[in-house]
Amino acid sequence: MDYLVDSEWNYALLNRDDTKAKINDKLDQLHLAQNIGLSEIDKAIKCCLLNHQEENILNELTKLELEIVSHEESENIDLTAKAVNKYTSFRKYFPEEKYIAFGNDANDIQLLAHAELSIAIGNNRTLDFADVHLDEKEILGYLEKIKWQK
Repeated sequence: MDYLVDSEWNYALLNRDDTKAKINDKLDQLHLAQNIGLSEIDKAIKCCLLNHQEENILNELTKLELEIVSHEESENIDLTAKAVNKYTSFRKYFPEEKYIAFGNDANDIQLLAHAELSIAIGNNRTLDFADVHLDEKEILGYLEKIKWQK
C-alpha cells in the first residue's frame, strides 16, 4: 500500500499512482523537508494511506485509537492520533484568536467549523456547512472583496 508518513519535519512517501492520490504537487512545495525512508521516521505525527482499494480497511482502522479521515476526491485515508487535527494544532499556538479558514476536504472540517468565517474551496459535500463556497479561480477576487470590508 502507498503511504505518506509525516514526522515532525521530514516525511516518507511511497506513491505509485499520483493520478489517484493527488498529493505530490501539494507536498513540501518550498522543498524544505526531505523524503526519507520509512524506517528513518522516529516519531510519526500523521500517516496517510494512499490509493487504498480495500473497502474493509476502514472497518479495521476504526478499531484503533486513531482519528481517521477518508478523502472524498481521492482514494486516501489520513491517520492521526485522536483529537490531533488542523483545529487543535492551531489552538495550541493561538488559543484565543479569531480566524478565517479555507478548506477543501474532510481534514478541514474542525478548522472550518470553529472559524469566524469558513470558506470551502471546491465541491466537497462534507463541507456544505461552510459560510462561503468558492472554486479555486474565485479565491483571489473574494480576498480582495473582504480586504476592503474590514
